[in-house]
Amino acid sequence: MILPRSGSDYHDIRRCRLNRKKLLRNLFSSEINDILVTMKEIVGLTSLRGIAATLVVIYHLAPRICDGIRCEGELPFVSNGQLMVDFFFMLSGFILAHAYTTDQWTAGKWSDVRAFFLRRIARVYPAHLFMLVVFLAYEFVDVTLHTLIPSIDDGVSFVGSTSVESIFTNLILIHSWGIHETLTWNQPSWSISAELAAYLLFPVLAWHSPIRRVPGFALAAASISFAILAAIEWNTGHLTGGHRLGVLVCVAEFVIGMVLYYWISPFRSTGDTKLGTIQFATLIGIIAIMTLNLPHILLIPFFGLLIVSCRDDKGWISQILGLPTLLWLGRISYSLYITHYIFIRIFDAPWHHLFPEISGFGEAWNLVVVVVEAFMIIGLAYLTYTFVEMPGRNWIQKAAKVRGSK
Repeated sequence: MILPRSGSDYHDIRRCRLNRKKLLRNLFSSEINDILVTMKEIVGLTSLRGIAATLVVIYHLAPRICDGIRCEGELPFVSNGQLMVDFFFMLSGFILAHAYTTDQWTAGKWSDVRAFFLRRIARVYPAHLFMLVVFLAYEFVDVTLHTLIPSIDDGVSFVGSTSVESIFTNLILIHSWGIHETLTWNQPSWSISAELAAYLLFPVLAWHSPIRRVPGFALAAASISFAILAAIEWNTGHLTGGHRLGVLVCVAEFVIGMVLYYWISPFRSTGDTKLGTIQFATLIGIIAIMTLNLPHILLIPFFGLLIVSCRDDKGWISQILGLPTLLWLGRISYSLYITHYIFIRIFDAPWHHLFPEISGFGEAWNLVVVVVEAFMIIGLAYLTYTFVEMPGRNWIQKAAKVRGSK
């Protein structure tokens, strides 16, 4: 041990040590939430998100295999693919509750509220804005082509689902808040608009609401949410809310996801073998409900059980979900979800007009085309993820001086 040569040296060294401790304490205090947020990825749930997004894509591609009515009769699992959006909503509530549970964040600091909203906007807005611009460009091209070649289509542009007035609501992500009579522009983005409402409620639910402290209140919140979903299906015949009831459906399922994390997730998981069996049985239950066209509300407890059982990345199903390809698919899942509809819009119409004789090969050929399209859509999603979603997210967070990726 080397002793200081004088009293002043001793005090200088002590001052340096105190300043270093203060610096480290401040640094840790300002970044603890961001560090924890970026380290909390649950691999199995990320992969499930990718699989769910793929099923939504297949749902929109299904009419290429058979017409919509026969798809419901012959391919009910595929025709129910839109129900994966309900899985997204529950998963989102669970994951955000998982990511934002540090004592510092739940203390209720407004700076953390700002950081949370900026992260969410950085997460969803760049790809959404990019696709809205692409759809606008497509409409302009459509108008131009009709002007030059009137016989090429019916020339109906910037009306209905692509109306001029709906551009603004899409820009500020409120287009599924019951404002319009139909889905607009990039139609799958209705769910992103609905989730914005859930994001606005999340800080209140995560901080001061008894949903995370009082078991009876949490049970009541989940029960009311479930009752709302059951009433919606009873009155509309389906669960997914779309442009009319999408916000209500999203918030209800989001709350159920949060309750699952706060009150079910803390219980210790069972052994890997038993857990894998539970996961497998849950997946079979989901497939059965969708294939047999049973009431959609039955999916809610199965979705919840699947999410909770995969939360620790244990069990043999979770091991399968940990495969690099599935994890990669999960990480580009948002780009996959938000970009696929423009591909179908651009590709399908010319395909039918230019190659009508191909339909003579029957549904087997159409299935081949769908598989090719699916791989092309995944490729497009990867490009969007690489050159739009991630750079846009990083730019917004850097500009706003917000760290973290959630």
